[in-house]
Order: sequence, then C-alpha cells, then structure tokens
Amino acid sequence: MFVYVLKYFFGLSESILSVYRADDSGPFPKPYAGSNISASDRIDHITHYGFLRALGGPGLLPTTRRFTRVLKRRLEEKNFSTEWTEMADLSHFFQDVVGASVIECVYGPAMLRINQSFMQDLWRFDASVPWLARGVPSFTKPSAHKPRQDCVHQLKRWYAYAREHFDESHIDRDGDRDPYWGSALMRYR
Repeated sequence: MFVYVLKYFFGLSESILSVYRADDSGPFPKPYAGSNISASDRIDHITHYGFLRALGGPGLLPTTRRFTRVLKRRLEEKNFSTEWTEMADLSHFFQDVVGASVIECVYGPAMLRINQSFMQDLWRFDASVPWLARGVPSFTKPSAHKPRQDCVHQLKRWYAYAREHFDESHIDRDGDRDPYWGSALMRYR
C-alpha cells in the first residue's frame, strides 16, 4: 500500500520505488528475520525513526510548543472577536490557520515565505488525490496532476533555499527549531 501511495499519489519514479520495494526489513530498530538490507537502505526504518523522534520522542515538546506559538500568532492575525464568529466554510479555517501552522511548525517559516501559494496548492493537491489514486494519466486529467507538480516544485525550491542558508548556529536552544529547515525532523530527512 505504501508503494502504491508513493507511486500514484506522489508520482515517485520507478527507480525510487524500487528502493522501497526492496526494503523488506520493516520499520523497527531490529530488521525482520531473513532481511539482508543494509542499514543505509532501511528506508522504512529510517522514515519511521525520524517521525517517532519528532512526534513521539525528544522532538515532541519543542514541536508542540512551536505549533502552539505559531497557531496563536495566526489566530491573532485573523483578529477574531471573543464573541461568536461566523464563517462561510469552517474547513477554510482549518486549511488556512491550522494547516498553515502545522506546515510552518514542521518546515519552518521559510517554506511559506518563499512559496506563498503553497497552502492553496497543497489543498488543490488534496482535492486531486481521488483522481491520482485511480492512476489516471496526466494527459487525460492534467488538472489532477498540476497541483502535485506545483507542490513538488515548491518543496524543491524550499529544499534548495534551506540547504543554501542553513548553518548549525541557526538551531534554537531547544535543539529542534531553525528558520530554514524548520525542525530537526526536516533536517534529518
């Protein structure tokens, strides 16, 4: 299922998918019995380890604090009253305020600053997933593939920017946050 999602939802090439297919070692620190995958090729374990450290281990507290600060700032920027506030569509609140806070918390402020349409493109990509999941080729439904390509382009731009500007001295005292990669999770990845 993981390979299917990577192939159809995210459009990974066959050369990259072959690495995922070859990994029969599992996500745990100790490889599954019978696996001969080298430690550097244990993509499933490497991925799970990063998320576990960031979202369930030593990175959880700094990530939670950072998310809370970013969410609070975004709520204050919206200037909501303390009284009942009506919205035409509550999902826009979660996309624009909560979703953007998560992206900034994990990827850092540079991501959304240099890719100002990223959130809109991300939600356009999300809406196109049902088409992508069916394996519909881009020439038959280009509107389903364009948001994914837009997001990939923006992720690559952010990645190049972070690599160019990051220095170890930019990491906060908490050992997690920095203004370019955003979090230890992204530096690890």
